[in-house]
Amino acid sequence: RNRLVAGLVRRLGAYRVDRGLRLDLYLDVIAEYATVVLERGFHTVVFPGATRCRTNEVEPSLKLGLLRSAMRAQRHRPGARIWIVPVAINYQVVLEAEWLIRYQLAGRAHERIVGDELLGWGRLATSLGRLWRLDESVAIRFGAPIEPQDTRRLGAVLTDAYRRATVLFATHVTA
Repeated sequence: RNRLVAGLVRRLGAYRVDRGLRLDLYLDVIAEYATVVLERGFHTVVFPGATRCRTNEVEPSLKLGLLRSAMRAQRHRPGARIWIVPVAINYQVVLEAEWLIRYQLAGRAHERIVGDELLGWGRLATSLGRLWRLDESVAIRFGAPIEPQDTRRLGAVLTDAYRRATVLFATHVTA
Protein backbone atom coordinates (compact mmCIF):
# COMPACT_ATOMS: atom_id res chain seq x y z
CA ARG A 1 0.00 0.00 0.00
CA ASN A 2 3.02 2.26 0.33
CA ARG A 3 4.03 3.47 -3.13
CA LEU A 4 7.75 3.67 -2.30
CA VAL A 5 7.93 0.13 -0.93
CA ALA A 6 5.57 -1.20 -3.61
CA GLY A 7 7.76 0.22 -6.38
CA LEU A 8 10.88 -1.36 -4.91
CA VAL A 9 9.23 -4.74 -4.42
CA ARG A 10 7.74 -4.70 -7.95
CA ARG A 11 11.20 -4.04 -9.39
CA LEU A 12 12.34 -7.19 -7.60
CA GLY A 13 9.68 -9.14 -9.52
CA ALA A 14 7.00 -9.33 -6.85
CA TYR A 15 3.31 -9.10 -7.41
CA ARG A 16 0.61 -8.26 -4.93
CA VAL A 17 -2.30 -10.60 -4.25
CA ASP A 18 -5.42 -8.65 -3.33
CA ARG A 19 -6.89 -10.70 -0.46
CA GLY A 20 -10.11 -8.70 -0.61
CA LEU A 21 -10.84 -9.62 -4.23
CA ARG A 22 -12.77 -12.89 -4.23
CA LEU A 23 -13.54 -13.26 -7.94
CA ASP A 24 -12.95 -16.82 -9.17
CA LEU A 25 -11.33 -15.60 -12.40
CA TYR A 26 -8.87 -13.41 -10.48
CA LEU A 27 -7.90 -16.25 -8.14
CA ASP A 28 -7.53 -18.67 -11.08
CA VAL A 29 -5.26 -16.25 -12.96
CA ILE A 30 -3.03 -15.71 -9.89
CA ALA A 31 -2.81 -19.49 -9.30
CA GLU A 32 -1.99 -20.16 -12.96
CA TYR A 33 0.66 -17.43 -13.01
CA ALA A 34 2.33 -18.84 -9.88
CA THR A 35 2.24 -22.35 -11.40
CA VAL A 36 3.80 -21.24 -14.70
CA VAL A 37 6.56 -19.33 -12.88
CA LEU A 38 7.49 -22.51 -11.01
CA GLU A 39 7.19 -24.69 -14.12
CA ARG A 40 9.70 -22.44 -15.85
CA GLY A 41 12.18 -22.94 -13.02
CA PHE A 42 11.97 -19.57 -11.29
CA HIS A 43 12.13 -19.28 -7.53
CA THR A 44 9.12 -17.93 -5.70
CA VAL A 45 8.82 -16.37 -2.25
CA VAL A 46 5.48 -16.68 -0.48
CA PHE A 47 4.56 -15.18 2.87
CA PRO A 48 2.19 -17.90 4.10
CA GLY A 49 0.61 -15.52 6.58
CA ALA A 50 -0.20 -13.36 3.52
CA THR A 51 2.07 -10.61 4.87
CA ARG A 52 5.05 -10.21 7.13
CA CYS A 53 4.30 -10.81 10.79
CA ARG A 54 5.17 -7.77 12.88
CA THR A 55 4.76 -9.48 16.24
CA ASN A 56 7.33 -12.22 15.52
CA GLU A 57 4.69 -14.86 16.15
CA VAL A 58 4.01 -17.81 13.90
CA GLU A 59 0.52 -17.31 12.59
CA PRO A 60 -1.73 -20.27 13.44
CA SER A 61 -3.65 -20.10 10.17
CA LEU A 62 -1.46 -19.99 7.09
CA LYS A 63 -2.70 -19.03 3.62
CA LEU A 64 -1.72 -21.97 1.43
CA GLY A 65 -3.39 -21.12 -1.89
CA LEU A 66 -0.20 -20.13 -3.69
CA LEU A 67 1.65 -23.12 -2.26
CA ARG A 68 -0.80 -25.36 -4.12
CA SER A 69 0.89 -24.04 -7.25
CA ALA A 70 3.98 -26.03 -6.29
CA MET A 71 1.98 -29.24 -6.38
CA ARG A 72 0.39 -28.34 -9.74
CA ALA A 73 3.76 -27.37 -11.23
CA GLN A 74 5.31 -30.63 -10.12
CA ARG A 75 2.44 -32.59 -11.71
CA HIS A 76 2.84 -30.65 -14.98
CA ARG A 77 6.61 -31.24 -15.09
CA PRO A 78 7.23 -34.92 -14.37
CA GLY A 79 10.70 -35.41 -12.99
CA ALA A 80 10.99 -31.80 -11.83
CA ARG A 81 12.02 -31.46 -8.22
CA ILE A 82 10.20 -28.63 -6.52
CA TRP A 83 10.93 -27.99 -2.87
CA ILE A 84 9.41 -25.68 -0.31
CA VAL A 85 12.07 -24.20 1.96
CA PRO A 86 10.79 -22.49 5.11
CA VAL A 87 12.79 -19.41 6.05
CA ALA A 88 12.35 -17.62 9.38
CA ILE A 89 13.61 -14.04 9.53
CA ASN A 90 13.61 -12.61 13.03
CA TYR A 91 14.83 -9.22 14.09
CA GLN A 92 15.58 -7.93 17.53
CA VAL A 93 13.68 -4.67 17.57
CA VAL A 94 10.14 -4.18 16.30
CA LEU A 95 10.16 -0.63 14.97
CA GLU A 96 6.36 -0.66 14.83
CA ALA A 97 6.18 -1.32 18.59
CA GLU A 98 4.49 2.00 19.30
CA TRP A 99 1.55 1.11 17.01
CA LEU A 100 1.44 -2.52 18.17
CA ILE A 101 1.20 -1.36 21.80
CA ARG A 102 -1.66 1.01 20.92
CA TYR A 103 -3.53 -1.82 19.19
CA GLN A 104 -2.97 -4.11 22.19
CA LEU A 105 -4.13 -1.54 24.76
CA ALA A 106 -7.21 -0.72 22.66
CA GLY A 107 -8.19 -4.42 22.61
CA ARG A 108 -7.49 -4.61 18.88
CA ALA A 109 -4.46 -6.93 18.98
CA HIS A 110 -6.31 -9.55 16.92
CA GLU A 111 -6.73 -7.15 13.97
CA ARG A 112 -4.38 -7.21 11.01
CA ILE A 113 -2.60 -3.87 10.71
CA VAL A 114 -3.09 -2.54 7.20
CA GLY A 115 -0.58 -0.16 5.73
CA ASP A 116 2.90 0.63 6.89
CA GLU A 117 3.13 3.09 9.74
CA LEU A 118 6.89 3.45 9.45
CA LEU A 119 6.97 4.50 5.84
CA GLY A 120 4.04 6.89 5.75
CA TRP A 121 4.93 10.00 3.77
CA GLY A 122 4.86 12.18 6.88
CA ARG A 123 7.08 9.77 8.83
CA LEU A 124 9.53 8.66 6.18
CA ALA A 125 12.47 10.87 7.22
CA THR A 126 12.03 10.02 10.91
CA SER A 127 11.79 6.29 10.17
CA LEU A 128 14.87 6.33 7.93
CA GLY A 129 16.82 8.14 10.66
CA ARG A 130 15.75 5.57 13.24
CA LEU A 131 16.74 2.73 10.91
CA TRP A 132 20.15 4.32 10.23
CA ARG A 133 20.96 4.65 13.95
CA LEU A 134 19.69 1.20 14.85
CA ASP A 135 22.12 -1.45 16.00
CA GLU A 136 20.04 -4.36 14.79
CA SER A 137 20.53 -8.09 15.02
CA VAL A 138 18.78 -10.22 12.45
CA ALA A 139 18.56 -14.01 12.51
CA ILE A 140 17.78 -15.85 9.28
CA ARG A 141 17.25 -19.59 9.54
CA PHE A 142 16.51 -21.97 6.71
CA GLY A 143 14.46 -25.05 7.51
CA ALA A 144 14.79 -28.44 5.88
CA PRO A 145 13.31 -28.58 2.35
CA ILE A 146 9.77 -29.96 2.21
CA GLU A 147 8.24 -31.69 -0.80
CA PRO A 148 4.87 -30.33 -1.92
CA GLN A 149 2.06 -32.31 -0.30
CA ASP A 150 -1.54 -32.10 0.79
CA THR A 151 -2.13 -28.49 1.81
CA ARG A 152 -3.57 -29.28 5.24
CA ARG A 153 -0.55 -31.41 6.08
CA LEU A 154 1.76 -28.82 4.52
CA GLY A 155 0.28 -26.08 6.72
CA ALA A 156 1.01 -28.10 9.85
CA VAL A 157 4.54 -28.98 8.68
CA LEU A 158 5.34 -25.34 7.80
CA THR A 159 3.96 -24.00 11.07
CA ASP A 160 6.10 -26.51 12.97
CA ALA A 161 9.17 -25.65 10.87
CA TYR A 162 8.70 -21.91 11.49
CA ARG A 163 8.32 -22.44 15.22
CA ARG A 164 11.51 -24.50 15.35
CA ALA A 165 13.44 -21.95 13.29
CA THR A 166 12.21 -18.83 15.10
CA VAL A 167 14.84 -17.07 17.18
CA LEU A 168 13.67 -15.31 20.32
CA PHE A 169 15.66 -12.26 21.27
CA ALA A 170 15.59 -10.73 24.75
CA THR A 171 13.42 -7.91 23.39
CA HIS A 172 10.76 -10.45 22.35
CA VAL A 173 10.69 -12.11 25.75
CA THR A 174 10.49 -8.73 27.47
CA ALA A 175 7.65 -7.59 25.21
